[in-house]
Amino acid sequence: RLQLEPMKKMVLIGGGRWARVLMSVLADVLPVDWQILWVTHHGRQAAELWCREQYRTNVARAADWVEVAAEASDAQLSHMHAAIVATSPHTHGDWLHRLLRAQVPTLCEKPLVLDPQQADQLASQAIAAKCPLGVNLELHYATYIERFAHLVSGWDTSLASAHLPAATLSSRSAQSQLANSQAPDMLDDAERRATVANTRARHVELQWLDPWSEVRYGEPKYSDVYTNIVDDMFPHCWSLLRHATGVDDWCIEQVEYLLNSDVQISLLQGNTSANVTLSRRAPQRTRRLRVAWAAGD
Repeated sequence: RLQLEPMKKMVLIGGGRWARVLMSVLADVLPVDWQILWVTHHGRQAAELWCREQYRTNVARAADWVEVAAEASDAQLSHMHAAIVATSPHTHGDWLHRLLRAQVPTLCEKPLVLDPQQADQLASQAIAAKCPLGVNLELHYATYIERFAHLVSGWDTSLASAHLPAATLSSRSAQSQLANSQAPDMLDDAERRATVANTRARHVELQWLDPWSEVRYGEPKYSDVYTNIVDDMFPHCWSLLRHATGVDDWCIEQVEYLLNSDVQISLLQGNTSANVTLSRRAPQRTRRLRVAWAAGD
């Protein structure tokens, strides 16, 4: 007699625009023997409607591969094989505590939590439970930024000097600008960071600018006024600085809130300085990274 393996289960917590993006990704990458419990307290009806629309175009999935619920009990969470938390940041801590208590491997959208002490407590809880807990910092793994890091670390100095005298990377030109470069085989993280750190970058300028509203992944996106702009945007900037300089432990010298609602952050590490500009009211989306070398480089 043929015995079917039980379905694996994942819980996705959150019902906003980004949760729908994640659902679209999961529909493409999850094996067919996985089911999803989609928990959204305020958006259950919208989530159910979204699922019905998706079933019409994704014939590879059974109609019951997603269950939408307004709440999830601790008993339900204990049967999950994995979890993604994509709710408002101020609710992350409570959900993460419950998931770690149930020993469910969890990926959380940034920022992890808004309080450093709570972040430390969650890290300790994850270690004690021997349960993976991660933050979704996708720019850590973006291939076009890896290629840029190889360029600025001297792998292809002719290209860097001919085309990137100030090593400028913008969101619209990054992939086309770097796609034709011949990056070597990727090093492991420690080797890459050591190599990049030896480039003696003198100063880094980074702009992370968003408009107040725009269309992303086919849906309107509005700035999150309930989350501090630094908590919301700086995690991605830290990833970019880490790629470009190999430095993890930047010292924040100053955070200045400007009259036009922009924020400027000054950082220092040894002889390398950095200025980061954040905005939620820019004319258009901009991602720009500029690295200046020490004298003689």
